[in-house]
Formats: sequence, structure tokens, C-alpha cells
Amino acid sequence: MHEANPFPAPRLTLTIREALRATGLGRSTLYKLIDDGKLRRVKIGKRTLVWYDDLQKLVAPEDCAMPLPEHDSSLDGPKQVTA
Repeated sequence: MHEANPFPAPRLTLTIREALRATGLGRSTLYKLIDDGKLRRVKIGKRTLVWYDDLQKLVAPEDCAMPLPEHDSSLDGPKQVTA
């Protein structure tokens, strides 16, 4: 009998260690953001988890997104001609 694999759900939270790696922030800075209410956290047992969407909004706010630079095709080198 074939068992169907469940569809993998997106992660809702990250551990503190994962959040530090993902953002490049320092531990003190991350905890300050939690204390200031800029990041939500949930404590389950001894584990502290930070909401993934809060981290995304923090490090990549929509109003600060920079457009990609225009591509300069003259820097691509000689073009190959196919016959």
C-alpha cells in the first residue's frame, strides 16, 4: 500500500540560533528587538521561537526594496552567430 507524503508546510517560526544565522544579527540585537516588541516570540518549554514573517519584514521591508540595476548587454562579450 502506498502512503501519501503530506504536503510540507512552510516554517512559521525559527529558533534563536536559526534566526541569528538567517539575519546576520547578533544575539543581543535580536533579544533587544524582541524586548522592543519589533519581533514576536513564543516560548515553548525551554525553546524560544521567533516568528519567521516578523524576521522577513524586519530585514526586507517593502518600502526599502531597491530595484535591480539595469543589465548592460555591452558587457556580455562577443555574440555567437549561429547559422
